[in-house]
Amino acid sequence: MLSLMRLAFFLCLSLFAQPKPCSTPAHHAADFLLGDWEVRDSKDRMMGWSRFESHAEGCAIVEHWRGVRGGEGTGLFFYNPAAKLWKREYVGPGFIERNAKATIEGQALAFTATADKAQMKYRYDKDAQGPFLIDQESTDGGQTWSPPERRSMRPPSAPKNFEPKNEIAPQCSATEFRQYDARLSAPEIKTYSKGCVLLEIQSPGSGRSSVTMSYYDPVEKRWIEQRVSPSGNQRLNGPVP
Repeated sequence: MLSLMRLAFFLCLSLFAQPKPCSTPAHHAADFLLGDWEVRDSKDRMMGWSRFESHAEGCAIVEHWRGVRGGEGTGLFFYNPAAKLWKREYVGPGFIERNAKATIEGQALAFTATADKAQMKYRYDKDAQGPFLIDQESTDGGQTWSPPERRSMRPPSAPKNFEPKNEIAPQCSATEFRQYDARLSAPEIKTYSKGCVLLEIQSPGSGRSSVTMSYYDPVEKRWIEQRVSPSGNQRLNGPVP
């Protein structure tokens, strides 16, 4: 009997010792981005506004972008512990960032990605004034790069509304892009980036804490679905239903 009690005791200890998902410093390397920001270029000209939100019990960061000229974008950031890399999905009307991945360099995240016919590299970092982004682009396979451009992120001078609008961009109006619109009847699913992205956010209270970002890729001619949750990350590629 005593040995059974000891076994039960140690089993309980092992359960309590299990680390919380997404609790490592690497999982929170991008937390300095969380919040609402005005984004300005190197000449202090306003470019737009960004909101970074933590979801899925700290396992995912969702970005909403609004440009001064009306542009929109939606991003999903998450850490892949197996690869020891941060990943990002980012989509806007007529724009899909591909193969975006980042290493952690000190307090910064250094990304590489491709978009259209360009290669990209960009770095999220911070200084005493707050977060900033430095990006470069190459259109010749990485032989030459554009000069580094710094984008400063500062607290907004006035609140910005990031709620989705009832608007469909022409680039995302074709039948293929609208195949999953019936899912919008669910309250946890909304469309962003002018109808180019479906974003499903399940709260911890639902028992299925997660973020799922779905979009149609016209180059690959299929839907992409990236899901992030405390139990892991899953990417699904599928044909148009």
